[in-house]
Amino acid sequence: MGNRRRTGGRSTTRRSVIAGGFVAVGAGFMLTETGAFSQTAATRGASIGVGPDGDALLGLDVAPLVAVGSSDEPLVDVTNNAETPLEVTVELVDPLESESVSPSETTLQPGESIPVTVSIASERDGGTDALAFDVTASDGESLSVEVRRRTSIPGLNYAIIDRTQNSNVEFDVQYQVLDVPDFDRMELFVENVSDGDRNLNESFTVTDPEGVISYPSSGNDGGAEGSTYEFTFEVLDEERGSVIFEQTTRVADGESDDDDDDFGGDDDPILESFTVTDNTDLQRDQVQFVVEYELSNTENFGHVEVTFDNQNHSWSDETVESSDEPTGTVTYPDGGGTQGGTSNQPYEISVEVWTESGIPVDSGSVTTVADGEDPPPYVREE
Repeated sequence: MGNRRRTGGRSTTRRSVIAGGFVAVGAGFMLTETGAFSQTAATRGASIGVGPDGDALLGLDVAPLVAVGSSDEPLVDVTNNAETPLEVTVELVDPLESESVSPSETTLQPGESIPVTVSIASERDGGTDALAFDVTASDGESLSVEVRRRTSIPGLNYAIIDRTQNSNVEFDVQYQVLDVPDFDRMELFVENVSDGDRNLNESFTVTDPEGVISYPSSGNDGGAEGSTYEFTFEVLDEERGSVIFEQTTRVADGESDDDDDDFGGDDDPILESFTVTDNTDLQRDQVQFVVEYELSNTENFGHVEVTFDNQNHSWSDETVESSDEPTGTVTYPDGGGTQGGTSNQPYEISVEVWTESGIPVDSGSVTTVADGEDPPPYVREE
């Protein structure tokens, strides 16, 4: 999609994580990621007390959010609370090629702290606790500690719908901001970069984490078909400032980009299943379909769009909307009756689920021939 991301911002409040536990002579402990450390070891003759306080062996102050596409983002502050110098290493779990931490290795004297930063690639998937990293500390002789921690990565999904026709340029930008705990706003700047003389551009600021932005906000860019438009997205967090900066371009030609992002989150409606009843009368050459659908998680539900796409003759295509939930019924043609002249022709029938803010988040489709035989039902895969 030709995207590039740049992120940045101010310092952030962090969640404090302190390594804790107790290591006795010759003992080893294995804890989960929610515990203080994954493994410790001490040789015979050593006895080291560690606990959730200022005397803890290893103090970890983990950033709750790491922005993507930027260098030197704060990741974790590491503190040596032992009475001996510790060799400390920090490394990402399954890093992408361009990702790194700095410093990855250091020696901490007793009582010393060091901030560790990270550079995260723009193509990394976002999500809660999406970034895992390991911290290892050792005195080189009798003591070692291994810790795995996670932090979140913000995400931005968008789709740019090109509605250009008759040389008049219009775009609908669907967007969805994810995993930004203190989301403040998103800013979008759209600019025609092919025709600078006409100054075709507009800025938008939205405070809802998902929705649809129409460019231009009124009218259209007449005569600009074929021009290249640049879309600049910036997402801002109340605490950190800018956490996502991303740019992409589109040629205004009426064709939308198949590489746009997929939408959908934990709070979005789900298409569980739908059936198609084929009431085609072959003798009379009359076609009718009845689609019955079932949804779940409908608190954020807006509507469904059921599209009947005749693969041979587009003149008989139709899209029907329904706001019924959690179940509903849609008939083709809309309003009842039948469609003549299309029996024994192939159809693709798709159901698309939209949120109340105008974002498509789930869909399914079946193919069939209009011959009076019902196709197999669509059932969501777990």
